[in-house]
Amino acid sequence: MRRRYIQFASQRLGCALKAIIALNFFVSRVDAANPAPASTEVQWPAGYSPTKADLFTHDEVVIHASPATVWDYLVAAEQWPRWYSNSHDVTILNSEHVLRPGCRFVWTTFGVRLASTVAEFVPNKRLGWFSTHVDGSGVRSYHAWLLIPVGDGCRLISESTEFGPNISSAAEVIRQGRRFQLKRIKAVAESRQ
Repeated sequence: MRRRYIQFASQRLGCALKAIIALNFFVSRVDAANPAPASTEVQWPAGYSPTKADLFTHDEVVIHASPATVWDYLVAAEQWPRWYSNSHDVTILNSEHVLRPGCRFVWTTFGVRLASTVAEFVPNKRLGWFSTHVDGSGVRSYHAWLLIPVGDGCRLISESTEFGPNISSAAEVIRQGRRFQLKRIKAVAESRQ
C-alpha cells in the first residue's frame, strides 16, 4: 500500500488544518445534512425552537472536572477572554461580576457586539441566555449550556439557535467557534483539577 502525503503551501495552513481536524476528536461535529437532535433538557423559550432556527448548533465534550468547576468558568463571564480568545470586552451590567438569573451583559464574539440576558440559571446544571446584535441587524440567538455528571467529571453540552439575515453564510465559522470554546473550557477546567 502506497502512502500519500499532502504538502501545504504554508506551514501555517497545514498547522491550522491539523488543529481543526484534532479539534473534531474533542467535540462532536454537527452539519446541516445530519444535525444532532436538540437535548430534551434544554428549555427552549418561545420563538427560539431549534426546528425553526436559521442555524442550530449542538456540540459536546466530556470534561474530567466536576460540574461545579466547569460552572465556575461559565458564570465568570468577565473572565472569559482569559481562556477563550474569541471573547472580548465582557461587561456584566447588573451583578457581582458573575452571571446570575436575569442579569444582563454585553460582549464581543466573532467580531460582533452582543447584548445578552441570562434566562435560565440552575447552578451546576443549566445556563442559558438570549443575545441580540447591538448593530440593529435583527440577528438574535439563544445559547444553552447543560452540565451532566459522568464518571470523574461531566459532559458539557452547548446548544444554540440563531435567527436573522446572513446567519447561514456564517454557519461554519459559528460552529468552529463553538467547538474551540468547548476545547478551551475543557483545557482550563481540567488543568484546575
